[in-house]
Amino acid sequence: MPSFLTVKSGSEGRERRLSSAAVDLLPVAIVTVAAGVLSILIEANEKYTAATRRWEGWEFDELIVAFVALAFALSWYTWRRRAEAIREIAERKRAEEALQQAHDELENRVAERTEELSTTNALLHQEIAERKRAEEAQQQAHSNTVLLVAATAEAHDQTTGLHLQSVRALTEMLARQLGYSAEDASTIGLASVLHDIGKIRIPDALLASSSKLTEKEWELMKHHTTWGAQFLAERPGLELAATIAHCHHERWDGSGYPNSLAANAIPEAATIVTVADAFDAMTHDRPYRARWPSDRAVQEIVAYSGRQFNPKVVVALERLHQSGALSLLPEPASDQQIAA
Repeated sequence: MPSFLTVKSGSEGRERRLSSAAVDLLPVAIVTVAAGVLSILIEANEKYTAATRRWEGWEFDELIVAFVALAFALSWYTWRRRAEAIREIAERKRAEEALQQAHDELENRVAERTEELSTTNALLHQEIAERKRAEEAQQQAHSNTVLLVAATAEAHDQTTGLHLQSVRALTEMLARQLGYSAEDASTIGLASVLHDIGKIRIPDALLASSSKLTEKEWELMKHHTTWGAQFLAERPGLELAATIAHCHHERWDGSGYPNSLAANAIPEAATIVTVADAFDAMTHDRPYRARWPSDRAVQEIVAYSGRQFNPKVVVALERLHQSGALSLLPEPASDQQIAA
């Protein structure tokens, strides 16, 4: 293979081929020029003898042949080196092309895999969204069922007015004040509206009575906690409501009913509803007394902190009162509204 063959093209390739040819023929040119100069000198010198035509036993013609052979040997060696260099360049070029091809294939595979993952991700997000909508619809249906049942109890006890709405709102505010998440506070608030569901079994005359209850009537009234818990416990998803219905009349000092639980033995959700229920009862008209202003109701609850009420929940109520948040609760219904 001629040494001027390269992998270059264009003007740069032509320059590289000329340069390679010049390097390969340089030994031949040097020897040829040297032989020509020597021949001219010999012919110009008449005194040059036969002895001088020898150079260390070599005839001049033989010397020329030796020089030419040496030049061709050097040229062949140079050509071999150039050929090896060209092969190395060609191999390196093939290796680079193979590497580039592998790189392109890898990029294509990555692009295909990315597209697959993107499609899978989109389907996953769609499924999550559908499940979320289904869960929200289920939760809404659950909430509607709870509110419907609570409304039934409220209709049975007409004197409560907006009691259940107010208890729910205040329960959520207290729970948030105690550090519950918005979702958990909402769950407790929804469960709170069923705290008096057991009163469905209490006679209307007893619920509407403005006189002091007899001992027998009071014992019957206290059963609404157990009846409510039994009713709710049989229905999936209402376990928290059942707990609140059962324990919202327990007292912090252990003197409450139905099980005389004390302090931390009382579920905290129930102690929150206890404070909300008491505050709302004090600030709404009842058959046996007129409603109190918020300031007086808060003072009364603070006075019974540690006896009837969970001290931590009472502190939360005080903070809400000081911040003016209690003014956001539903307004008490008037006697005319209740009668209507």
